Amino acid sequence: MAQIPEMTASAWWKLPWWALLVIATFLALALFGERGVLRVMEVSLQGDRLRAEIARLSEQNGRLAEEVQGLRSDRSFIEDIARRDLGLVKAHEIIYVFPRDEQSGRGSDAPRQDADAVR
Repeated sequence: MAQIPEMTASAWWKLPWWALLVIATFLALALFGERGVLRVMEVSLQGDRLRAEIARLSEQNGRLAEEVQGLRSDRSFIEDIARRDLGLVKAHEIIYVFPRDEQSGRGSDAPRQDADAVR
């Protein structure tokens, strides 16, 4: 049987440090490298956020497409938008404006005395 040559004491001290250095380098690359575990987790989370944003934007895009279709073809839809956004009224229509209740943020039940109706 072949006998393993004996190493000097200084060689034994050098071997574990080099091995630890190599292992530490591989471990650091596995964790923090370009394709490391932490980077893969970060990219996965970013992908989830992007998928959620795509779903939200697709839903918003659908609502806007419906609004465009309504604006192109439906006169009652256009009238509703004009009434809501521009505050327009029909002829002989009376609009009552009620002051906001400061505590609840809702209009009060009694109309204002100085401006009951707006024509």
